[in-house]
Amino acid sequence: MEYASKSGLKLLFGNGLKLAVAAIGLCAATAQAKPFTYAFTIGYDHVDSTAAFGSSAILDVTVDNGGNSNVAQSYTWNDIAYLNVSTSGGYFSLATVYPPAYLQIYNTTLSSSHKTDNTSLFNTDQSGALASWVATGLNEQFIQYKSDYRNNYSIELGAGAVYGLTLFHAYYAPYCQQGYCYSETAYTKTLNTGLSGALIANPLYLQVIPLPGSWIMLGSGLVMMSLRRRKGGAQVLRKV
Repeated sequence: MEYASKSGLKLLFGNGLKLAVAAIGLCAATAQAKPFTYAFTIGYDHVDSTAAFGSSAILDVTVDNGGNSNVAQSYTWNDIAYLNVSTSGGYFSLATVYPPAYLQIYNTTLSSSHKTDNTSLFNTDQSGALASWVATGLNEQFIQYKSDYRNNYSIELGAGAVYGLTLFHAYYAPYCQQGYCYSETAYTKTLNTGLSGALIANPLYLQVIPLPGSWIMLGSGLVMMSLRRRKGGAQVLRKV
């Protein structure tokens, strides 16, 4: 009788711990980010305001082809997840993620649009550390834009009939009769084959997407249940 109780409790505890470990493992797998971000420095063919756009743009392209490796990969235009832009010496910047408080206080909206023939965008090397741009003559386009109080900002990445990179900022107000009070643009007509980009080790999307709380709670709960059953079983055995 005592042996049967010990065996049953051992099986129960063992299965409980295995289930908890499996849940935590699934949690870790879920948290593993598939997207990868590469930064490209791009000079301008035209710039309206160096104060706004500086001397060049630093374009962060986040891509996701459904795999967990970025080694020797070929990404297409359809794999673009989002864009982030900052400028060298300018104040223009546009990020995909903003704190919720910012969006609420400044009544900000973020959105993007995507039209693509799904041709190659860039390829990565054998280490995954570097990316090399692939030019295409087909019409490709990815636009990300932000609108807040009296301001519109946009990044347009393109190929074919669309300029390679276009940065746009406009300010508007009711007293401006012609719509925008003013607008500023910087652009590069084409992005050349072989344009090199470097992998960003700690990109923005990793900083703002935490491990899903529900999976943490599930794993922790299963561990606690297993420990409680182990303690309760030990008490039963002592009584026996």
